[in-house]
Order: sequence, then structure tokens, then C-alpha cells
Amino acid sequence: MTQNLQRPAGIPGELARGETVTSAQPSAYVSRRPGLLTQAAAGLSRRGMMAAKAELANDALLTLVKLLYEIDTDGKVANIDSAGGRVLVALPWGRMGCKQWGLRASEGRAMRYIMFSRTAAYDPAAWLDYDANGRHWCVNLSAYPSLRRALVYLDNYPVTVDEWRAAWRATRSKWAVKQLGNE
Repeated sequence: MTQNLQRPAGIPGELARGETVTSAQPSAYVSRRPGLLTQAAAGLSRRGMMAAKAELANDALLTLVKLLYEIDTDGKVANIDSAGGRVLVALPWGRMGCKQWGLRASEGRAMRYIMFSRTAAYDPAAWLDYDANGRHWCVNLSAYPSLRRALVYLDNYPVTVDEWRAAWRATRSKWAVKQLGNE
């Protein structure tokens, strides 16, 4: 298992997460005139922020798929246990993995919620399954034996804004709900 996993290039820094988030930042000083306040409020739309978070989750999943299906010198996948499909690298939604992937803990919790929901709810076989007895995630190698198949799954089932919003609400701390409101 790789212990010193650096943040993949596909996971941008917090301030460079997408044009939506960076363009939603108002200036430091806003006049008390109603027109400017309305413009600043429109720039802080939670919808744009949620879309950026969903896109960040999709980038993390895409990078993870490419990492998991890397081929080693012996011709086998390097980051998946070939016997049972166990994932051998830190995951973006793991307690320690989210930091290694450059995600906030709250984003990792939301991704974990989404991945658990997907293993329980999807009619087609989920790409990853959680083994509760062994407490680890496994790639569903019978349904997704290759990188191409896994990429098709992610293309067909990306993290949506609605899915992210539901996960965000379900994983919010009491403090965040009190301080930041319902969204």
C-alpha cells in the first residue's frame, strides 16, 4: 500500500477548483447600495458552489479509476488485489485519504456517503463495493475488469449536483447546520 500518496494533478487546490467558484467571490468591500448588494448575493450562489463540489468529486473518481487500473511491470494491476479486488491505495473519501487527495474532511464525508449510497441503490452493479466484514472497499472486477469498463461506468453515472447536495446535507455537522444554514 502506498503510504506517501501525493495529491494527484487532477485534484486542483481549493482556490482553483473551477471557474464557477472563483467567479463567485465578491469584492472585499461592498457598498450598501441595493444594486451592488444584489450583484454580490447573486455571485455567492450556492448552486454554483455545489456544482463545483460535484465536479471535484467526479475529478477525484476519474483520477482514482486511472490510479487503480495502473498496470505494473508484471502486467497486472498494481493498486488492486487481484484475488478479491481489494483497493490497495488510500481513497478520497477515507478518513486519512481525503487529506492525501487534497480534499477537505467535509468533502470526504460527502463522497463516502455517495459511495455507500451507490453500493446499496444502483441497479447496475456498482463499480466499488464495501466489504463490511473486512472494512475495506473492493473493485467489482467481475463487472468492471478493465479501465475502459470503469471509465464507461463513471461516464454513465457521474456525481450529480442533486446527489452531492443530498450527501452534503446528510453529512453536515451540527455546528455547520447552525452556523451556515440549511444549504
